[in-house]
Amino acid sequence: MKKLWVGALFAFALTAASHKGEQAFISEASGVCRLGNQVIIAGDETPDAFWVVDDKTQTPELIEVINGEWDDLEDLSAVDDQRFFAMTSHSLTKKGKKKTEREQLMLISKKKNTFEVNESWSLRKVIISALENSALDIDLVATEKSPPAEGGLNVEGLAYHNGQIFLGLRSPLTEKGEALLLTIENGEALLQGASPVFGQVLPLPLGKKGIRGLTSNGTSLMLIAGSSDDTEKAFSLHQWLPGAKYAASFKLTDFDTLIRPEALVAEQNGSFLFVQDFEEPADQKVIVKLD
Repeated sequence: MKKLWVGALFAFALTAASHKGEQAFISEASGVCRLGNQVIIAGDETPDAFWVVDDKTQTPELIEVINGEWDDLEDLSAVDDQRFFAMTSHSLTKKGKKKTEREQLMLISKKKNTFEVNESWSLRKVIISALENSALDIDLVATEKSPPAEGGLNVEGLAYHNGQIFLGLRSPLTEKGEALLLTIENGEALLQGASPVFGQVLPLPLGKKGIRGLTSNGTSLMLIAGSSDDTEKAFSLHQWLPGAKYAASFKLTDFDTLIRPEALVAEQNGSFLFVQDFEEPADQKVIVKLD
């Protein structure tokens, strides 16, 4: 029997109360994190709100965010039980246009009945500059000028880990097909409003795949790897210890059966929650727990 487990907490057929009370599908789920007894989910069709599932009530709610307005939100990462970072793709649109709503790293805090964006940083220019200064073999023209499907900048992974922030790039890849992991060294200082200070750009060989999701389990980073341009549908799971040159393949029962894993969060009991990016209801749930 497969271990694809969707308990009562998540067996709401991926529907929940929307702003007006009707049922709404969590379309294109792209990020997830845990704040205490709540799971926070980002979806591309909710550009100013998060889906929240409480462990006790098991009732999903769509909660609007004060000062929140974004586009192409890709990942979330908790700092503590009250705060988390949220990252947009920083990419051009499919038509090659820039949108300021796509260029945000946000610090968001939990309020009594809502969330609030406390800080926002635009990182596109800084990220491109870090890639230029990395001495890695990267197509910098495509990185800056092209949409993601053609090798343009696309940030899809985010992890706050031991006071640092790690950004996982879906694209570009290096000429050798390596994925790119960027570090913001002063992640803890960002909690007081400091400007990000970038450190290393780390190349990771992931079978010519890009980074699609990223999370910290406290000691290492777990990452989902997948096609940088959607030409391939195969995904893989990896574990990376900061400082290592390689990310080890991580075997998790039934991960290979997932259709489109887009983000993950490590639970304290050693299990993982994955959210899947579906434009419409599919044969699997959007939220899946694997032990």
